[in-house]
Amino acid sequence: MANTAAHLVDRVLPNVPVRQWVLSLPYELRRLAAFDARALSAIGRIFVDTVFAHYRSAFDDARCGAVTFVQRFGGSLNLNVHFHVVVLDGVFMRRGEAVSFHEAAAPTTMDLDGIVRETSARIVRWLERHGHLEPRDEMEPDALAACAAAAMQRGLFAELPQRDDDKPHDIPPSHAAAEHMGFNLHAGVRMAASDDIGRERLCRYGARPALAVGRFRQLRDGKIAYRTKYARKGRAQHRIMTPLELLARISALIPPPRYPLVRYHGVLAPSSSWRKYVIPKPPERKEPCPRNAVAPTKPHPPQERPRPPTPPGPRVRAILLAPNILSVPHWRRLGEGALRAASPRIDWPLLLRRTFDVDVLECAKCKGRLKVKAVLTERSAVEALLSRLNITPPPKPARARDPTTLFESVGVD
Repeated sequence: MANTAAHLVDRVLPNVPVRQWVLSLPYELRRLAAFDARALSAIGRIFVDTVFAHYRSAFDDARCGAVTFVQRFGGSLNLNVHFHVVVLDGVFMRRGEAVSFHEAAAPTTMDLDGIVRETSARIVRWLERHGHLEPRDEMEPDALAACAAAAMQRGLFAELPQRDDDKPHDIPPSHAAAEHMGFNLHAGVRMAASDDIGRERLCRYGARPALAVGRFRQLRDGKIAYRTKYARKGRAQHRIMTPLELLARISALIPPPRYPLVRYHGVLAPSSSWRKYVIPKPPERKEPCPRNAVAPTKPHPPQERPRPPTPPGPRVRAILLAPNILSVPHWRRLGEGALRAASPRIDWPLLLRRTFDVDVLECAKCKGRLKVKAVLTERSAVEALLSRLNITPPPKPARARDPTTLFESVGVD
């Protein structure tokens, strides 16, 4: 989650405002979108194209960009496929090598209603063309389909005594939303151009995992309770499950193969010819001149007069508004490049320092820098090193038990 967000903010999203568009699917389409990669891609593409058409309606020959996070889960371990699309809140225009960005106005309620209606109509037409709306013979479900059916059921909820680490959350007020035929659209979250911290938090929210370990609680009767993040007034906040039901829900939330959860559109797509003009680039560093060094001077040609200096006003403004340059506060927050995501995969010490502000390569005694000498993977070598450091080795992990043997011992068919 943190790695994906850092990569997007530093290397993909330009320094422009972004808006989050969230599309939730009807209950009848969630299982299809969960296990049919072609249907999921078509639904997501139709939604993004409809949103892009809304942005381009006021401009000619304009381009848009977005990053889609496909989330398969709800707040209570339920199977709920929906789309979190981070859209660049405006359009790009290009004249030669110069690219300019034009912000868009906030969508109105009428705009949202028109987008959700157009999206639902196009999705229904696609489903009809590919035969997904035709009645089919009921077949005996396989194990994965049974897990999906269990993950889509409401199940048992109960209200448990609140612990010290449990914080009640109320459902946020609904604003900038529209609904039609079970399709729900929300577009009320927007981050300003220079709010790089807000963009990174928004990307973390879109790339977050399906569950939080801190919300689990084991009950005395062997069942497991999972605390939901949001609960309506008067409703219980804990989902009660047997261990087998928990495994079934987790199995349904795992995406199938070749099922990417992060997708790029428009000018941010890898094959877009606009991408090199849009993605952020760090400011150029000027190397300090060595001592006693004389800068080389190049005389002007005899027939060419030196050009007068360009007025600083428009030039500085153009640099500050360039979408492919990291903002000055963003660059300073990254420690002049020390915390910048220089590659899609960030090394673990840098990721810990950027996420939790913990520098694991700093010596606790002298505050110097530590270096990785070797990586030990054999248990015998690890135990020998820990014994020299007077550290007790951890116990050996227990072998996994056969679940069928466990069920037979407790009398479960």
